[in-house]
Amino acid sequence: MMIWLVIERLKLFGAGLALLSVAVLLPIHLRAIDSQVVQFAGLGTISLKEEANNQLLLEKPGIAELLLDGAQQCGAADLEAALTTYNEFRLTNPDLIYWGGVFPDLETIPLADLTQKTTVIQAFVVKQTRETILQRLKNSRRPGVQTILKNRYLTHTAIFPPVTSPGGAMLDMIITIAALLSQGDYLNTEFRLELERLAADANRGHSTQTIESTYLDLLAFAKRMNWAQFSGFMTRIDSRLTLRRMAHALSAEPEKLPVLFSAVWMSPSAAAIGNYLQHYPESGLNDLSFGLAAHQGGLKSILNRQERIHHPGQRTRILRSLPIPALWASVAEMTLRLPWLSLLTKYLAVLLGLFCWIRLAFILVPRKALTPMIFRVEGIATLRQQVLALITLALTILLGEPFLAQSRQSDEIPLNWRFPTAPAAVIENVDSMIGTRVDEITLLALALFFLIQMGLYALCLVKLKEIKKQKGSSRLKLKLLDNEDNMFDVGLYVGLGGTVLSLLFLTLKLVQVGLMAAYASTLFGIIFVSLLKIFHVRPYRRKLLIEAEAGILWTSHCWLLSATSCWSAFWQVSTWIRQTQETRRSPQVRKLRAPKTCWMHWIWRLRKNKKTKPL
Repeated sequence: MMIWLVIERLKLFGAGLALLSVAVLLPIHLRAIDSQVVQFAGLGTISLKEEANNQLLLEKPGIAELLLDGAQQCGAADLEAALTTYNEFRLTNPDLIYWGGVFPDLETIPLADLTQKTTVIQAFVVKQTRETILQRLKNSRRPGVQTILKNRYLTHTAIFPPVTSPGGAMLDMIITIAALLSQGDYLNTEFRLELERLAADANRGHSTQTIESTYLDLLAFAKRMNWAQFSGFMTRIDSRLTLRRMAHALSAEPEKLPVLFSAVWMSPSAAAIGNYLQHYPESGLNDLSFGLAAHQGGLKSILNRQERIHHPGQRTRILRSLPIPALWASVAEMTLRLPWLSLLTKYLAVLLGLFCWIRLAFILVPRKALTPMIFRVEGIATLRQQVLALITLALTILLGEPFLAQSRQSDEIPLNWRFPTAPAAVIENVDSMIGTRVDEITLLALALFFLIQMGLYALCLVKLKEIKKQKGSSRLKLKLLDNEDNMFDVGLYVGLGGTVLSLLFLTLKLVQVGLMAAYASTLFGIIFVSLLKIFHVRPYRRKLLIEAEAGILWTSHCWLLSATSCWSAFWQVSTWIRQTQETRRSPQVRKLRAPKTCWMHWIWRLRKNKKTKPL
């Protein structure tokens, strides 16, 4: 018998360990994408090195240069051959260095040295170059180009000095660049229409701050790229909002320009890049860099999920030691194709594994500490184990998921510019996308307190159900309810404890938990304890009280009926005996019985004489 018990316990332990191991090894997370899934998604897709070679074939060495720089910043391997090819192309085509590629509409501009590497601003700051381009643009038959050029005559500007003022060369350059982009079809259709609409509004006397802030965003990239890089980058920008988010990211980390350009170039949607950088302004470029290192497929997987990358070092070492590459490929593919199914499988495995271990813990508890056998209720122990497993699963999700317990990254990055021609720094006032918001740490604390109170509420309901199913009397159940009164109040104690801990952490600046979470802990305790006592304990206690009182009245009534019945029977028997005795003593009965009595007397005398007669 002991052997079977040991085997049963080993089965529970082994099943729990196997299920939890499966859950740990599954590369899926609630608010993160696994780095190994990103690497698997990039298998067989085009890399930055291959795209750079393709741009060299199209005679665009400027774009190839930024792509190779981005590959180096991403830590891509085997770049020696691509760098050698790029250097050989530059040596054999030195006339393509100035503009970064072949542009027939710019070849007629007289330049002193085409082999010099330059940016767009450095090229357009030359007065002769700018006047030549302006003369061509004034003859354009496109109304949108003429609308943009009319911004040169604005006098009431908010950010830039007017073009007609001594410091207006910067605004003149950026307006000329924007008109040239529109004329040469280097702008996305949606962005071009939006830019022309803003320029028209400014020409009609409306506020110029919006169009000037757009020119600021264009300037952020024009002063760091040559014409091939800048025009190629702008063909992928689909809206002014996307351009602003790119400029914000660039102003925060200007050294990451190759990574930003490569991500926009390799991505099918620049808006997805902008959304990702808005959500994760601090770690977004690093995650995009990792995706680029995993080739185009890895970058797409990050943008599709719009989640941060989690690097599980311990699991990676475990998987490297297991000889199951085919199985791991299948798991990674399922995670990539069906993320919600994988997430459901993971949490189901965690729930079942926790249930096995909790059940094992209940079995290992000594029997003496449990309820006596006569008062045990079938199924209550299993129900309690299930509730504990659900509570543990919820806490595991809240505290174990990566990035779930981290605060939201700040996306308020103002753009600060200082122009050599301007008298002072120009600061753009960018409205926050979200005003007063609740921090994610506060939301997590709220969810944690709510789940704890919910779990305690469920455990109290299980205890109440256990008392209901007891085989004892109503008075016994009332005493059991009174005994569990402290347990029913534990939600209040936990709520007060959560409030005190939150205020303590806030005071010591250990965790920036909001005051709302601190006060909500006590509030949740009051709500759940009130629900328990008012809607569950109080009605059941009233029912038991009525049953107990009804039982006392019925017992008293039964005793009264029994006493009355006994007294009536006794009275009837005594009456019968008395009547019988009176009847026997009557003269009539004596006369009837006298002969018989004399005859019996003589018979008795004869028998007695026979026994005493001598021999």
